[in-house]
This record gives sequence, structure tokens and C-alpha cells, in this order.
Amino acid sequence: LSAMDSAKAALVQATQILGTSPHKKLLTEVELELARVLADMDDAQGALSALARAKILQEAVAAPPLQQAVTLNIWGSILNDELAYKLAAEKLTQALKLRVDNGASATEIAGSTSNLAYSLSKLGQLTQANKLFEQAYQLRLKSLGALNVEVAVTRLNFARTERDLG
Repeated sequence: LSAMDSAKAALVQATQILGTSPHKKLLTEVELELARVLADMDDAQGALSALARAKILQEAVAAPPLQQAVTLNIWGSILNDELAYKLAAEKLTQALKLRVDNGASATEIAGSTSNLAYSLSKLGQLTQANKLFEQAYQLRLKSLGALNVEVAVTRLNFARTERDLG
């Protein structure tokens, strides 16, 4: 088995064990990690299912807003990969609001901002996307410095929307 297959098997086993226990907070973390592994294995549908289960569990245990934002951000990113831009934008808007309202780090806010901008650019909402890419770029530049890959990618996306706007 590959390392990813091994991780998936361990996480599936953990969900089965924890599913019958009172440890819902831990089960939430396992479901979230399973979603990440499945997404890395290009199993978007499995990842989305795990995220849906994690979100339900988070609501049941009143998970902290920033934990909910992580789930929504991952969900939106996977939906972007699956070309479901409208639904991705909805999830990412929720994630961004939770992050801004609850004191997330600048890099976390920049990540949600950039992901949302990408969704909006694919939906043809170039003016709004451009503003968000610029915000994400400025946040990443300040917190990560100019010689960072995330800064460069955000700058590239910002430049693309500038070009597309004419």
C-alpha cells in the first residue's frame, strides 16, 4: 500500500471506531483529515462527503468558528477543483466571514480571499475578483514577504484578472 492508501485506511478505521463513541470533537478532526487525504488522492466526491460529515459534527459540538472556517475553506477549494464555482463561492464567502470576524491570521484570511477571488473570476465577476486578489496579494506580501510562492501565485492571478478586465 502507498502512504496515502495507508493513511486513508487508518482514518476510515478511526471514523468507524469513533462513530460509536462520545468523542465527536475527535471524530470531527478525523473526518476533516480524511477529506484532505481523499482530496490529495483525487477522490473529490469522497472528500466532499467527509467534509459534509465534518460540518454536521462541527455544528453538533458547537465547534469554534475558526475550525468551521477551515472546513468551509477546504470545501470551497475542492469545489473549485471540481468546477463548481458558484457553490465554491458560497462556501468560501462563509469561510472568509468567519475568519475575518474571529481574528484569523493574515495568511488564513488571504487564503480564503484568494480562493474566493478565483471562484468569482471563473464566474465572470472579474471586478470583484480583481479587488479580492489584490487584497489577498497585499496580505500575503506583508505576512510572507515578496519571495514566497503563495505571494507569486496570488500576484499572477491578480495580473490575469487585470488583463481580463482590459
